[in-house]
Order: sequence, then structure tokens, then C-alpha cells
Amino acid sequence: MQSVITSKYQTTIPKAIRDNIGLSVKDALDWKVEKRKIIISPAKRDFSEIPEFS
Repeated sequence: MQSVITSKYQTTIPKAIRDNIGLSVKDALDWKVEKRKIIISPAKRDFSEIPEFS
């Protein structure tokens, strides 16, 4: 899969990937670079940020 980087350096995560890992609006992402590859993963959230635990 591919996506394009806009003039504002934004891109869209393809729907198949969003669905596969369960991403939703306002979810945070962690970014890191390993051997010239970008690795993006859902950020681990603090339980106090999840409504049913606060």
C-alpha cells in the first residue's frame, strides 16, 4: 500500500490498515526510525485517559 505526503507533510493511513489495528479519530501514534524505515504504532494510553477507567 502507498499514500502520498501533502505539501503540509500530512498523509492518510489507508482504511485497511486503520481497520486492521483498530485506529480511531484522535488516537495518538508513536513514530520511530529504524534502519531508514519509519515505524508507526498506536501510542500506549494512560488508563486515566480512557473514560471507563477515569
